[in-house]
Amino acid sequence: HDPQALADRIRRLLKDKALRDQMGLNARRHAERYAWSNIVVKMLALYRGLAPERPQPPCRPALMA
Repeated sequence: HDPQALADRIRRLLKDKALRDQMGLNARRHAERYAWSNIVVKMLALYRGLAPERPQPPCRPALMA
């Protein structure tokens, strides 16, 4: 809770475009991890890994007429 330190860091961001760009990119990558489209893919993979495979019906010999 240091107002001076906060002000110093804000000034640094205002002066350093490369730092702003890198922080923005990092934030975007972090946020994308929580996008619904990514969450759905991960959840489906999890459920598929937990669910047993569907049993196959037993093979029956063909009836001969």
